[in-house]
Amino acid sequence: MRLRFLGLSGRRPSSLPLFFILLLVAVAEVAINRVAVDALRPDKDIPGWHSALSYAGLFLYYFASTLAAGALVLRATRDRLLPRAIAIVALAVVGAFAAAQAPSDFTSFLLETIFAITVVAVVGAAVLASTDLGASIGMVLCASPLVIHYYGTIFKHSLGSPDSDLPETVQHYGVFALCIAALASPYCFAPRPLARSLARPLPLIVGLFVLTMGAMLVRMKFSWAAFLAQHVLGIDLGPGLPPSEMALYLLAIATLAWTITAARSEIALGLGLLFLGGYGFAWPLAFLLGGAGLVVLGDALPRIAEVTRTPAIDDATWQEYTTQLTTALRAKGEKVTAVTSRGEEDSQSTILVTTRRDIAIKVRLERIAGSLLCVDLVCGKDVGDTRQSALTVAGRVEGWMAAGEHPEPPPAAPPLRTGDDAFDRRFKVKGDGKALFTLFDDGIRARATASLDGWLAYWPGESLRWRMYPGMGAPLDHPVPVSDLVLKRAANADRLASVIELVAEISARGEVPKQEPES
Repeated sequence: MRLRFLGLSGRRPSSLPLFFILLLVAVAEVAINRVAVDALRPDKDIPGWHSALSYAGLFLYYFASTLAAGALVLRATRDRLLPRAIAIVALAVVGAFAAAQAPSDFTSFLLETIFAITVVAVVGAAVLASTDLGASIGMVLCASPLVIHYYGTIFKHSLGSPDSDLPETVQHYGVFALCIAALASPYCFAPRPLARSLARPLPLIVGLFVLTMGAMLVRMKFSWAAFLAQHVLGIDLGPGLPPSEMALYLLAIATLAWTITAARSEIALGLGLLFLGGYGFAWPLAFLLGGAGLVVLGDALPRIAEVTRTPAIDDATWQEYTTQLTTALRAKGEKVTAVTSRGEEDSQSTILVTTRRDIAIKVRLERIAGSLLCVDLVCGKDVGDTRQSALTVAGRVEGWMAAGEHPEPPPAAPPLRTGDDAFDRRFKVKGDGKALFTLFDDGIRARATASLDGWLAYWPGESLRWRMYPGMGAPLDHPVPVSDLVLKRAANADRLASVIELVAEISARGEVPKQEPES
């Protein structure tokens, strides 16, 4: 999938591949160390194959703990929020130390305290960065069982007495909160619109399969169900469990399975790590996996809001609009090639390739679930959006048009001003002054002030790029008339065609290589 076009996904933490590897290793650790070793343990003499299995499980435990700690530290080194970075590093260091030896009461309490601090720091920062209410509620719900568990730990270590049953009561409330979080997960984390996600067959089949198999296991082999619940989830079913609670647990697990299957990759990864961490907290690895899951969810939370920023546009209406855009560009006398493709997670890309002033132009309009996410235009080579650029010109939008913050342009320095008051109020400019005045003379500055939104970045000798996210610190209906398209009213593509022509003219003033467009 073209990750760079999905919100801020171009700036995903570099540690994300490690978290995917961690998920695979954690699955193997659960299957071998937590389940197979105890389930296959002979009653009498221990054969050699079981000893080898035990050593393999122990290796996976240490490997998963080390990998989780390393992924958290790498993630923290790229964190711009110092308090959150410190909390994540502390969790990684103390968790790895506790996993390497039999932890004392002090080490265990220290680990749980740092874990609780990390939960609050990660969740708080994620909620403040997100503008999607459902995702923010989901993040809080995922964290609430972890905080409730720590309340029981505080009472047990500091205030409790041997005869008190408060820790067990807190544990019960924590499991109940865990069920609420799982049952609410589709409404919080499933791809929007939810009605379309509910109709997808694979998540529905997975959820029903998990529910059916769980119900059969509980009914026919309750001892196995209790064993798996204890060793995988850390939940003690115990004798005399009310049928209503058992039904709630089964429904919660099936709902979470549906969400993990239906959700985008980062959301599924975060929820999967939380699930594998379980709620028993009998091993330091559980804290490391829980912290890793929350960190991944926290990083993905702002991107959930980005893909739901604009309302959905009907496919037929969108196809008609892109046809008008192609016709408007062809009216300039140049050949235009247009293609629309579908990707993962209900994404759709419309790509138009043409030539202006002998410079290759590629326009990409990215949609997710029918919602227009991004308009991206590249003149010359595609050098990405993270490299240091010689010049960036980023639009400032205030008032009702700025529904949130527009994603930042590539890095550039220092700040610049042109002396043109209207242009300087309209744009935040950074980089090389010579490049600025080469690309923007008086006439271009006036036209850009009137019609250019989003940001523009320039790499001399390579590329000029313009990108705009409608409704995110930029107008919803300019240059693409989103509201008219949503309501299936007559929409004109001339505004976007004019902006494309303006950007092409700006690129022709600079050092952008002239070549034939790629097919």
